[in-house]
Amino acid sequence: MNEIVTCVVCNKEYHYTNFYNNYKSRCKFCSNKVVSKLRSTEPSYHFKHITELAESRAILERFKEKEGDCEIDFDYIYFTLLDKQHRRCPITNVPLSLVAMSHWQASVDRINDGINYTLENSRLIPYECNTRSKWYFGLAGLKILLSTAKGHNDSRNRTSNKGLLEMDIC
Repeated sequence: MNEIVTCVVCNKEYHYTNFYNNYKSRCKFCSNKVVSKLRSTEPSYHFKHITELAESRAILERFKEKEGDCEIDFDYIYFTLLDKQHRRCPITNVPLSLVAMSHWQASVDRINDGINYTLENSRLIPYECNTRSKWYFGLAGLKILLSTAKGHNDSRNRTSNKGLLEMDIC
């Protein structure tokens, strides 16, 4: 089979074997550029990415009749919210990572799920604590998360959140 396919990103023609699953729209070279950019250690790329994700989720959730519009943007998350939280998770008190694809990487979360991403209803928590990823790590992962968070809380003499930790995460 000598089929030539054109990549929609770089507009170059390649043999179909240079595409993942043989016929995807991006060639392997363009697909790998996206992946390497996602794994980049540049914090601003990560925050732009999670801002775009939050905005797209907010658009989808308008159809589910969530209250309010998406009010957050990159500047609010990176300059205001991150400093307001002292670069720590408000639930577990673990330091938030600014590096994509790392442990404790920052993820935008809604405090009240019935309201959209507003300035008052948004917070940064580790990706491991976010609802969508809880089931991926399972109970063993959550126990590790709780023990790590408890260690951070004990080292900062913040034992008042112990009940909140178990209630919010489990």
